[in-house]
Amino acid sequence: MAQLSWVQITAVPLPVPLPTTGSWRAEYFNNTVLAGEPALVRNDARLNFNWGSGSPAPNIINTDGFSVRWSQTFNMAAGTYQLTAEADDGIRVWVNGQQVIDRWQIQAVAQHTAVINHSGGQLVVMVEYFENTGFAEARLDWAQVGTTPTPPTTQGATATMTGASYLNVRSGPGLEHEPFAALSRNQTVPVVGCDAYGIWLEIQLPDGNTGWVSSRYLTTTTPVVDLPITG
Repeated sequence: MAQLSWVQITAVPLPVPLPTTGSWRAEYFNNTVLAGEPALVRNDARLNFNWGSGSPAPNIINTDGFSVRWSQTFNMAAGTYQLTAEADDGIRVWVNGQQVIDRWQIQAVAQHTAVINHSGGQLVVMVEYFENTGFAEARLDWAQVGTTPTPPTTQGATATMTGASYLNVRSGPGLEHEPFAALSRNQTVPVVGCDAYGIWLEIQLPDGNTGWVSSRYLTTTTPVVDLPITG
């Protein structure tokens, strides 16, 4: 089976800078796994680097085989934001302790995105990066893609299974989790939330248990971007 569909959920994202309350705390390691004590700790004003084939700190940090952990706390207006992490090689991002991007792999420079709903106030952001060999790049950008999700719009949210005859309900958001129930075509269930990427929905079954289903097979009464992230 092969399917492709899309729905416009907002206008073109408007670039917005992170409202900096200080600098990124940067910890640099002379290995690719952030192991041991950092070889260098410094403040980086922005997370926007293209080191090419050079070193972040010549004579201190290796040109290849290094890793970095950046962290900072920001005060963000309420709204929906799209994060774009770009890296050669691996990168992963946490927001308020929740991992939203995980591309911890050897790769040519590539972009990875995640969408978060924020009710306003502090956001603790942590970014981890490693460089294997060759060129080295790392950056993080944000764009606002919507205003604050209004809590009442998610109350009573439901989803109807319209994309298949039967749909597995799994114990977690991913195919690696075992199915334990199934939805039938045109069955409607309450929606609890979604994963950070809007790919999986957490639903409530008639027996009161909750489980996860692929969002591509369901029609929801509330846009996925407005649902709380619960997994």
